[in-house]
Amino acid sequence: MSNKTSSLSSFNSSSLKQTEAEAFAFRKLLEHMKWRNETIQNIEMMNLTGFCRNCLAKWLLLGKKNVRLKSTYELCQEEVYGMTQKEWKEKWQSKATEEMLEKFKSGQEMHAKHPKDLMTTTTTTTTLEAATLPLTQPRYYSGGNNNTNNRMLSDVCCEDIEEDAVCINRGGGGGDGTNSGDGNSDISFGIITVSDRAFNGVYEDISGNVVMRETIETYFTTDDVSKSSTHIIKGYKLVPDEEEEIAKAIVYMSDELKCDVILTTGGTGLAKRDVTPEATKSVLTREVKGIAESLRAHARRYEKHAALSRAVAGLRKNQSLIVNLPGRPNAVSSSLGVLLPMLRHAVRQLKS
Repeated sequence: MSNKTSSLSSFNSSSLKQTEAEAFAFRKLLEHMKWRNETIQNIEMMNLTGFCRNCLAKWLLLGKKNVRLKSTYELCQEEVYGMTQKEWKEKWQSKATEEMLEKFKSGQEMHAKHPKDLMTTTTTTTTLEAATLPLTQPRYYSGGNNNTNNRMLSDVCCEDIEEDAVCINRGGGGGDGTNSGDGNSDISFGIITVSDRAFNGVYEDISGNVVMRETIETYFTTDDVSKSSTHIIKGYKLVPDEEEEIAKAIVYMSDELKCDVILTTGGTGLAKRDVTPEATKSVLTREVKGIAESLRAHARRYEKHAALSRAVAGLRKNQSLIVNLPGRPNAVSSSLGVLLPMLRHAVRQLKS
């Protein structure tokens, strides 16, 4: 039990330091803006950067949702503005000049597009319960020409931050990013641990049987999950580093157990017996390279050897998504933090 507890509670110190450094930079940005309340207007921020104080408040809210902190848009606005938005507007907001308005109008291609009725008082005052949403990569525009130095678009500006709307706007259904209308969000999992030593009883399977199982169960039992949805672990297998055994386990969980998502842990490095990627590719119908690339990109921020991972991801018969994860418990936990928010959308596409 002590080994399980220590592995689940341990964290990557470099990751924590990186997060603290980024939080410090965010606090200094807010401090800088508060010092210049009178001289930095929201419309000027929009004209220059494509985002404003309200965007920062929404990014802060989405960040809190991702670490399961309850908050509201209004509370996050107070943190950004240093007071309520209404108080700030009464104290600091000045009338926009004709030049500002013209620049704002001409630069609307930089601004996020949205339905007129998204930002309503009923949705912005709703308490946002603990939930995890993917933080999307910024969109880009070319400025109407062939300039390769594309400018970033705010992915939250003027968007409703109620969860249903965010899920739709960030890809809640069809492949085009729109809601497919498919209400079935059930997800079933299969877990495969690949390790000679764990298979031979040298040590306990912490990565697969503890970290993966508990992380998945915790993630999918938050209060925001609809009671009509179920997220279950259908199968678990511990296999040695043998390509044939790994492939057989994946096929069994896909074809027999009909698991929507099959996660493997271990065997993705450069050692002679690291054959999980080869075994996985042998039973895939199509690769989904973006998933493996995203996991490696995330890991490279904290782990200097992350680029040595050969992990792959893909589909089998368009019914199961298979993803290779690392072998170390900390690395598995970190990877799941990136992967799990993608799965509702991925499985919805598979079932559509």
